[in-house]
Amino acid sequence: MENEVVCNANPVLGKSGFVMKLTKALPLVTAPPAASPLPWILRLEDGSVCEPFTGTRPAVNNQPAVWSCVKPGVPPSPRTNSLVTKVHPGKVWTAERYTESAAAMGKPMTESRRVEVQIVPVAEVWL
Repeated sequence: MENEVVCNANPVLGKSGFVMKLTKALPLVTAPPAASPLPWILRLEDGSVCEPFTGTRPAVNNQPAVWSCVKPGVPPSPRTNSLVTKVHPGKVWTAERYTESAAAMGKPMTESRRVEVQIVPVAEVWL
């Protein structure tokens, strides 16, 4: 329906979300669409589920992290959570992943703080 949107859905976790009724129409999009849309949710080959950051994003190697990744069923920590800065579409999609502890939260990036990237396979992508 035109006056409803679905919020908080997550197909990876089997969450259907909830329906929110709008009191008025959403604003029209005036910006041109991106050349290739960014994925909404990723599931990496190791089972990590990556959802987009909203608001302020941490940076790794002067790149903004776009997705925050957690492994379902594993207690969250800076060592088990990860960040993805870029994805590369292809026959097998890959993601540039870093440990959450690699984020430079407000600290200036220096060459000595550069972090090695992990290129990991993506199991599923939701656009």
